[in-house]
Amino acid sequence: MTEPFQFNASDVTIEKRETVFQGFFRMDKLWLTHARFDGRDMPVFTRELFIRGDATCVLPYDPVRDEVVLLEQFRLGALAAINHPGCWNWWPG
Repeated sequence: MTEPFQFNASDVTIEKRETVFQGFFRMDKLWLTHARFDGRDMPVFTRELFIRGDATCVLPYDPVRDEVVLLEQFRLGALAAINHPGCWNWWPG
């Protein structure tokens, strides 16, 4: 049986990072790429990153079907929470 893809910080490459706002909070724009679940790399894309403390999440629930909806999605902000030394090579201190 094939092992499932295990995504971690070493699968992300930050091509460029620019601070677009610095006030009470900070907003950075990142140009990045990451590995896809099929092993190929994504083309370079941009994301804005709102730099602040921990965040919350929403767990979608469908009461008609009595099911929780789970998604697999790349989330740049969550990458810093991974306890992986590679994260801190590019994450702001």
